Amino acid sequence: MPRQGQLYKLTEVQIKNLRPKEKLYRKSDGGGLFIVVKPNGAKFWQFRYKGNSKTVSYGPYPQITLKTARQFAQQDRELIAAGKDPLEERRRQEEARKEEEDARRHKEENTFEAVAKSYLEHYRQQRAPSYWDKVESYFHNDIFPFIGQKYIGDITPKEIIEVCKNIEGRGAIDTAKRIFRHIRRIYDFAIAHQIVEKNPAALINPSIVFKKAEKGHYPTIKTAIGIGRLMANLQAYEKDAPIVANALIFLALTAVRPGNIRFARRADLDMHAKIWRIPPEQVKTKEELIIPLSRQAIEIIDKMERLIGPTEYIFPSPKYLHSPMSDNTLSKALRDMGYVKGAPENIVPHGFRHMFSTVAHEQGKEHHAIETQQGHKVGSAVSQAYNQAIYLNQRRELMQWWADFLDDCIRIYLENPKKRP
Repeated sequence: MPRQGQLYKLTEVQIKNLRPKEKLYRKSDGGGLFIVVKPNGAKFWQFRYKGNSKTVSYGPYPQITLKTARQFAQQDRELIAAGKDPLEERRRQEEARKEEEDARRHKEENTFEAVAKSYLEHYRQQRAPSYWDKVESYFHNDIFPFIGQKYIGDITPKEIIEVCKNIEGRGAIDTAKRIFRHIRRIYDFAIAHQIVEKNPAALINPSIVFKKAEKGHYPTIKTAIGIGRLMANLQAYEKDAPIVANALIFLALTAVRPGNIRFARRADLDMHAKIWRIPPEQVKTKEELIIPLSRQAIEIIDKMERLIGPTEYIFPSPKYLHSPMSDNTLSKALRDMGYVKGAPENIVPHGFRHMFSTVAHEQGKEHHAIETQQGHKVGSAVSQAYNQAIYLNQRRELMQWWADFLDDCIRIYLENPKKRP
């Protein structure tokens, strides 16, 4: 280390008065610190060490003041005294800073939501579009709000269990298991693309974590008073949630599966023929299902277009009109209306189909027409192909009768308001 007398030879006034010469020159402040003057008058700081064989630049003067340059030089002299090379130390610090910046950027770019979307896009061609739309809807509504913005490598098994158990908690046991399987595959995808090294979902045994789904019929309503009360409640619910309420009314009018309602597209409607063609990938039989539309069903379709415009989905997510409705939305609406397990009357979205089938059979309607309307396989493979066309006119009459029956139930209920469950 240089002695104090060998340091601080320059003053601010001296530095300001240094004039350019024909060639670059230096003035020493002592201890290896120099002010360098270029022929164009520009001045900058240098620190030279190891017999002037190595040089560190501190930047231009006066942006880097004399006081600041001396502080930099003192730090470098201390590094040299400790056996460290200032240039190597700067290189190491820059590499560490770059690694830190790369790590920060890696985390920002690889949130769980970002990787999940890459996974969905990667495998989209392997299944029907409606399948991936449904999966994406589950993630958008049930997973991303909770862990979507976290770096995928920071998510713990506990957090994965919690988001899946939230889905299970509303009764969607099979959905919770399916989502868990997708989460596990998302981590496999991330490992394959060198985004993470470990799969926290692989540490979870789903048979221990999740409940077993209960088998049996979905709860439903079969009496005229009960059905009338349900439809009246749906109409009243329209004030608070018009999209959801009309989706449930349309579900009642068509007796299709709830997933068909959620993914119903305007492009699949033939308003001239008054039919709705449900694509094969949305039907369990993997065959197109033709749904004749009653007058009341068409009124709902027209009402929705007036309400939200010609959106892709007839009944989109109330929050995101470009996306399908969450599978929990319809169930939650019914729970909000008091249709819960243990209540005097209870029904779930799937129960609307059972309600239609039970009443229609009790009223002596054609069995084959009812089964075909619900997308069930009836008869041989050859006869199934003919049933859609053969029973179409019967089903038109059937569904118009059903829509009128629902209106009659509302009237019966309203005329007998004291008949509570």
